[in-house]
Amino acid sequence: MLMTVNAVLCSTVTIFITSAIKNIKASLSIAIGGLLYAVGFGMIFFIDKFYMFIISTIIWTIGEILVSTNTSVYIAEHTPITHRGRFNSVFPIIRKLGFMIGPIMAGTYIKHSNIRNLWLLIGVLSLVASLLMYILYTKDNVYLEKQKCEKF
Repeated sequence: MLMTVNAVLCSTVTIFITSAIKNIKASLSIAIGGLLYAVGFGMIFFIDKFYMFIISTIIWTIGEILVSTNTSVYIAEHTPITHRGRFNSVFPIIRKLGFMIGPIMAGTYIKHSNIRNLWLLIGVLSLVASLLMYILYTKDNVYLEKQKCEKF
């Protein structure tokens, strides 16, 4: 049922979310998406009612939409035009490596702890990643402002 909630939201809400955030920089959208991951996944540590799992799924799915629709945009904006093809071919490989290594690491963690603690860890890691992406966003804005000042 949770997978269905995720699939239905991805299919129906993506167009509305992308329209709502069209004027927000990709890096900020990714940071917000990471924050939604942190809340959505992190709250699984605390919940035990099914309806809360649905709410959690809605939250992290919106984060997933923000991250997935803006990652390629961010890469394109921050890659020299001469290297975009290379970056766009390497990025899916790196991403798939995460899909391969992630379950192994999570399984090892669960073996030594428990599954509830895994969700707390994922929430914390998502929060850290979101904060780091926000720092990139602020540094990028400072750099762009500096470039504007140098042009005048």
